[in-house]
Amino acid sequence: MFSTALYCSILKKLNIRYREDVKDNGEDTSQREKYPLQSGLEFMLAKRILLIDDERRLARVIQACLSKLGGWTVIVATSGADGLTKAETEQPDAILLDIMMPDMDGIMLLRHLKKHPVTAAIPVILLTAKLPAIAADPNHPLPISGMIAKPFEPLNLAEQIAEILAW
Repeated sequence: MFSTALYCSILKKLNIRYREDVKDNGEDTSQREKYPLQSGLEFMLAKRILLIDDERRLARVIQACLSKLGGWTVIVATSGADGLTKAETEQPDAILLDIMMPDMDGIMLLRHLKKHPVTAAIPVILLTAKLPAIAADPNHPLPISGMIAKPFEPLNLAEQIAEILAW
């Protein structure tokens, strides 16, 4: 989890104001709040990434980094159930998925995504602190495009994702 100081520092590097006014449930009420860094043609052409992570501060930092540095539209889901719904309705170009979530863990969600015909072809990148354990288990290969270990350097995240997905 990010401290407030680290969180503010990363957002400051990206020239983004720290906002206390983000709703507690993590959902924004307008397209402008949902996609604050893009508009017009840029919004229509940008790659769309669905971030599924229950840590709101981390999700805000990831969203800011990927929007500002990658030029991508980032849709945020703060639970497994919300992520499954948004994957089906939003049809993102890729999914960045946290493993450790309270309602539905990332592995269970990944299995649901890969079984559903609407979401099966969407590339998934795992974002996890359990990287060694997951990578070392040859008995349970996962249908993923890649993995990014936590903790990670937020300012390098867009580059890592672009490399994994060959964007």
